[in-house]
Amino acid sequence: THVPAVVCLFLDLQELHVEESGVHDLPLALTACPDLRVLVVTQSQLSLLPPVVAHLKSLQHLDLSRNKLCHVPSSLGGLVLIRVLLLSFNTIKSLPDTIGELTSLSHLSVDNNLLTCLPQRVSECGALSIVHAHKNAGLALPMWLGALSSLTTLTFDHTVTAMTHTHTHTHDTCTS
Repeated sequence: THVPAVVCLFLDLQELHVEESGVHDLPLALTACPDLRVLVVTQSQLSLLPPVVAHLKSLQHLDLSRNKLCHVPSSLGGLVLIRVLLLSFNTIKSLPDTIGELTSLSHLSVDNNLLTCLPQRVSECGALSIVHAHKNAGLALPMWLGALSSLTTLTFDHTVTAMTHTHTHTHDTCTS
């Protein structure tokens, strides 16, 4: 199932919600919507972040929750206007270090994934005020989270391991 290409004819489109659709990909023609600020593709079949997303430079809110994502590409770092990034309920094993380039990011939800660590560059997201990271695979909360002066909400659970001083990041790959 795909998003109909006709959606891309709406050049002034600012929000696109595609929910419970079984979508596997997004049309490259979405780049014709330069004002797209909100993209919600939830409860679908995305297993990879569609390449078109990296070209949506006006995005401020990206919700890809409840898909089948196992990898987040480094191209995500190019979306510097992102304020809200929701990646909950996927099978993501790691986040790219380029997440630190999202300096406007204020809300990060990565709960219900397979993360074991957060990249240290998340500490460069000075506007980050909300982090939901519960129900991951033994996520180690790093000490540098305390340096996020804007952080007001942090959720984690019993699966979180002790705070760590160091950070080792490996690029995990998914196999089907």
